[in-house]
Amino acid sequence: MRVNLLSGVVATVFCVLATTLVNGSAGAIFAVVLTIAITTLLLSYLIILPSAWALRRTQPDVVRPFRVPGGRVGLGICTALVFGWVAFGSFVAVFPGMLERLFGIGYDFEDAWGVSRTTFEVFTLGTLAVVVGVAVLGYLWRRPQDR
Repeated sequence: MRVNLLSGVVATVFCVLATTLVNGSAGAIFAVVLTIAITTLLLSYLIILPSAWALRRTQPDVVRPFRVPGGRVGLGICTALVFGWVAFGSFVAVFPGMLERLFGIGYDFEDAWGVSRTTFEVFTLGTLAVVVGVAVLGYLWRRPQDR
């Protein structure tokens, strides 16, 4: 039950911050918050995918309910491909418009998002910093107990 309350408090704080810090329509604010939610999900796979590959390599005898065709090589290829696409998707989600700029394609950030690039990046990178900070604090707090 504590997790449910904590997630509700965190969601409320981020919603209040979004409506307070982001000047724009409700639709624009929703788009920014949704992008942040998707980005945090994508970024989690940057840890999950290599972990699955490492566990398959270091603990091959553990029974798992799934197998990738091709054994360890097949899993390595699948992991590398998916990891690459997830990293690419994460970059595009955190820094929208960067690819367009790289390829010389016009991109009006405020027209696409309804907020300025600075507002978007401060809110997105600030949220990611909080998520990483909480993860590091949790790791440091639990580390002495895990030994």
